[in-house]
Amino acid sequence: MWEISTLGPGQHKTSKWEMKNFNPERVPETCVWFLEHPTFQAWKNRSGNDLLWLTADPGCGKSVLSRALVDEKLVSAEPVTLCHFFFKDNQEQNNTATALCAILHQFFCAHDDLLHKHAAPAVKKCGGAMKLEFEELWRIFIAAATDPSAGSVVCVLDALDECQKSDRDKLITCLERFYNRLSKSSVPGSKLKFLVTSRPYSEIGRRFSSLTYDVPTIRLAGEGESEKISLEIGIVMKAKVEEIAKKRRLAEDVRSSLHRRLSRVPNRTYLWLHLTLDEVEEGLGKTQKKLLKTINTLPRTVEEAYEKILAKCVQEHAKTVLQIILVAQRPLTLSEIDVALAIEPESTCHEDLDLEGEQGRKEWLRDACGLFISVVDSRVYLIHQTAKEFLSWHHSIDLHDANLVLSMKSHSRVIPV
Repeated sequence: MWEISTLGPGQHKTSKWEMKNFNPERVPETCVWFLEHPTFQAWKNRSGNDLLWLTADPGCGKSVLSRALVDEKLVSAEPVTLCHFFFKDNQEQNNTATALCAILHQFFCAHDDLLHKHAAPAVKKCGGAMKLEFEELWRIFIAAATDPSAGSVVCVLDALDECQKSDRDKLITCLERFYNRLSKSSVPGSKLKFLVTSRPYSEIGRRFSSLTYDVPTIRLAGEGESEKISLEIGIVMKAKVEEIAKKRRLAEDVRSSLHRRLSRVPNRTYLWLHLTLDEVEEGLGKTQKKLLKTINTLPRTVEEAYEKILAKCVQEHAKTVLQIILVAQRPLTLSEIDVALAIEPESTCHEDLDLEGEQGRKEWLRDACGLFISVVDSRVYLIHQTAKEFLSWHHSIDLHDANLVLSMKSHSRVIPV
């Protein structure tokens, strides 16, 4: 006998399958620019096998929107089986085989009657190795999702730009084949839709453009909706300022000064707002005069915010942590980070290490690295893809040195990082 778990291990469910929860929930009255857009409404209400490709610039809330679409089941006007995967730029979450394992697990949890019909022969033939066979996983998914008894199926793929290029190309090629086959011979009862989000990269655009000639592929360019997105960011900004003012009992002139300062910043993004308000929260223990000075020097861009966070990373080993996280092939656990930082040149066994423990290391990481890192399910991540780009592209961290640090730690024979 074999089980649905054959399609993917469950011990890292949050990291591999539920990474949507890494992103915050949407604030009421936001994402409306997309949800009420005629293009999305048309895609949502059609019963065919359409593909919708949403693009938007970094920090504009694509992944928050994707989470809302999944959690609030906003992708269809009728009952639907909803599958999803949120790509992330690390070895565990940047490949299509892992994505399809997650999607198949979600699908067969909803349609266990189709599991033996469409997956049993392949599992019997390939066994556990099937988890690495993208082509076979894709074949199973298409066969099962287009089975007449499956009904309507919607697959949300978030942050396709964070999928490694070779895998991304394979996925788009398979989408081309699927839609080209449909255009030549309809599949009775098939109602499979895809919604894909990414940054507006021209390379991805060229690949998707080949689909538009024969199949119902739609692009909704969020970068062309910047005014509406900015208005929604204003809604979130006002709500967050009021929340901080109430929680910390800010004087009215301080609250007004904060809102006014934030409102004057052009080209605001959700990421910038998050980073900026965290700095405000950190300064709330100061005197009113010092707090007003903090408000008047708030960063005006994400890059400025990262520069200020980096300037505060002065604790011993803070740079080492960022180096390790930046070049590690997968998200490391708190325990692994704890061990890596405790390793000294003379360390020869685990007993030699002076460990902080998971909770102690988590608190240390927050103090040492600020908003650069986030901890989800005891795994340590950079807060956003732009943080990785900032640290590497702006030469804040030299990748050669970072790889050298990781190599030295991993070859200490105390822990395989």
